[in-house]
Amino acid sequence: MYQYINNDRNPTKQTVLAIAAAMDMNLEDTRRLLKSAGYVLSKSVPSDAVILWLLSGNESNQSTIPLLFQINEILYALDMPLLMTREKNERHVRLDKSQN
Repeated sequence: MYQYINNDRNPTKQTVLAIAAAMDMNLEDTRRLLKSAGYVLSKSVPSDAVILWLLSGNESNQSTIPLLFQINEILYALDMPLLMTREKNERHVRLDKSQN
């Protein structure tokens, strides 16, 4: 996080979403944080749709599993890039190399 503050570097949308999820922000606060970084959530983007679905039900979510883990679990099951990890991207590279 310091690198973004110190170097005037803009975080990626995934970084902002991961921060919001780690802070257990509700949908309104997440949208506000994204907007301040120049991003929005869109129902037409599959990973955004997953996040919107989870955040819209987060008010009544009584799960003891942190929201970031819940999001990543669903993204992983749908074979989408995970928030704040390179595991999914590295997995795609390994799969592509093994198919040649």
